[in-house]
Amino acid sequence: MKNKIQKSYKEVLQKVYKTEQQLKYMSLEAEVELLLQRLKTVNNNK
Repeated sequence: MKNKIQKSYKEVLQKVYKTEQQLKYMSLEAEVELLLQRLKTVNNNK
């Protein structure tokens, strides 16, 4: 039983970690999009 609980706990941690990584990736992706838009704006204003 203890082994099963440890395995379930490990699986939950992996899912949480994966979700956190996905959120970080999405946040970085949004930041890159924003920076690209700013760069285009600067280039268009030259």
